[in-house]
Amino acid sequence: MKDCIKGLIASVFLLLAIIKPVLSEEVRVLKEGSEDYQTILKMTKAYYAAWSYSQKDTVYDQAGVYYSKSPNNVYWDPLPPLGGHRGWGEYKDVIENVWLPAGMVAAGILFSHDGSFQAWRYADVIWTTANCIVHGQYKGGISRTMPCRGTQVWTIEGGKWVISHEHFSATVNPSGKLFKVAEDKKQRSDSNAEFNKLSDALVSEWSKVMAISGFRNDIIFNYVQHSIAL
Repeated sequence: MKDCIKGLIASVFLLLAIIKPVLSEEVRVLKEGSEDYQTILKMTKAYYAAWSYSQKDTVYDQAGVYYSKSPNNVYWDPLPPLGGHRGWGEYKDVIENVWLPAGMVAAGILFSHDGSFQAWRYADVIWTTANCIVHGQYKGGISRTMPCRGTQVWTIEGGKWVISHEHFSATVNPSGKLFKVAEDKKQRSDSNAEFNKLSDALVSEWSKVMAISGFRNDIIFNYVQHSIAL
């Protein structure tokens, strides 16, 4: 009996030794100077740029290297369908199935240097949030700019960080009906106005790049990675 008790006690201590590191794991805010922060920031800028495309492109899966290939993952784009996209196998076709039919013949995705990028880590999961600018060219030569915000969940697969979930949405128009019912309209309007001002500045710089590059993806990629810090 004593041996059984001793064995049970030893098993309990062994179990505690195993689960203690898991229980003690905490959510950490990634600091700007940390290696994790810089790694994910660099990858975020790169994958935003990889979604950019021109009228000459016929393949639109450049961003695929940054995504998990699990068919059960869910990704939400600012455009429909409201139910989102299931797995990269479906999400990779969003440009051909949604953006192009909506009339957006070319698009540049700009990382927004407005201090909005934030990152947290728990064990082998990092989630991030940041603003971005979608500068689209439409049929008939019309250009439009849409400020967006996105949240990404990064996990480790095959020894590298990949996106297992993301959710993008367009920011609310300060003059729209939704803004008028906000309780703190002034604060929200001021915040959105500041972001719109930044968007205008970025688009101005972007237009210069388009004039030089002719919407070439290699130049787009380099520009967005080293875009102006406002």
